[in-house]
Amino acid sequence: MDRSIVTPIEILHRWQAGDSEQAGDSEHLISWELVDNLRSSSRASLTDAFGITPDNAAEIVRHKTDLFFS
Repeated sequence: MDRSIVTPIEILHRWQAGDSEQAGDSEHLISWELVDNLRSSSRASLTDAFGITPDNAAEIVRHKTDLFFS
């Protein structure tokens, strides 16, 4: 699988199938959390609505990952 185009859904399906986290999974999920902020210009973005910033994106992904595995 080309890691440069992996999607969050592919990562979650892999995890659901029992594969462990791979190097780069967190970085991919962090970039997907922040991508909405990059796409939006004048409209309100989901990152703004949920207070996701580059400073806290890793923590948010970590919390979501913990929830997924629980």
